[in-house]
Amino acid sequence: MKNDIFVSVAGEDPISKCNLEIFYQQAGNTTKAAFYLVSLVKFGGEEWKVFQVK
Repeated sequence: MKNDIFVSVAGEDPISKCNLEIFYQQAGNTTKAAFYLVSLVKFGGEEWKVFQVK
């Protein structure tokens, strides 16, 4: 999955959602482990907040 950002407008404030693929990788090792899909959401001028973790 690619990292994506979606923006929608509800009234005057934009709503942004960002999907990130996150993983752990130990130094010196090319194997990726413990994958997570994290969705962040931002309403208007607020800070990014975690919406969902899979």
